Amino acid sequence: MKRVRLTIRPVETAIHPGYALSAGGAEYLSTVELINWNLTNTPIGLLFRIEGDREAYTADLDELSQVVSYDVTPIDEATFYIYIRDSTTSTTKQLIEILFTRGSLIMVSPIEFLRDGRLAITVVGPASEIQAAVEEVPTGIETEIAEVGGSQVSQDAVAAQLSDRQHAAIVAGINVGYYEIPRQATHADVAAAIGCASSTASEHLRKAESKLISALFS
Repeated sequence: MKRVRLTIRPVETAIHPGYALSAGGAEYLSTVELINWNLTNTPIGLLFRIEGDREAYTADLDELSQVVSYDVTPIDEATFYIYIRDSTTSTTKQLIEILFTRGSLIMVSPIEFLRDGRLAITVVGPASEIQAAVEEVPTGIETEIAEVGGSQVSQDAVAAQLSDRQHAAIVAGINVGYYEIPRQATHADVAAAIGCASSTASEHLRKAESKLISALFS
């Protein structure tokens, strides 16, 4: 099992009209992270966490024909979640099939839109499947393997990656049943357990989960 961090940059091929907007094209955005997704049907569902000018971003989204609808949830004055239903493009669909639905590969949240125009993706899975996926990325999209990991780490070393609040959120999630299958609790239940807002608990869990996955496979 390997963990590979890939960076993708469109060179000749346009992934999506909204890509340039998210990856450095909009000066009013400082951070854009894709934190969850549902790619089962079209339109697809995408959940972003964004830092920047909310009104300017939604105004630009209104100009994109691929965006079917969106819902915004503010976190604070400069940060918000936005759920977007998107009809996608042929290139986007091809990338989804290659990187998101190939064999047993797992995409690790968040997927980061970097300010220099690249997309940073962390993939976990068998080395052979990762290599095959990279080789099938459409022509015109520049792909670079930025980091490779896969060695085992101790439980203490993994836990040490978390802040105190992230650790508390994970423990609370376990205790209230957030990680049961099927899930028995929500972000609100975790928030009540650690004494914070639901959006804050969601943020703690998201960052903690990302750190834990990266630590386990780095």
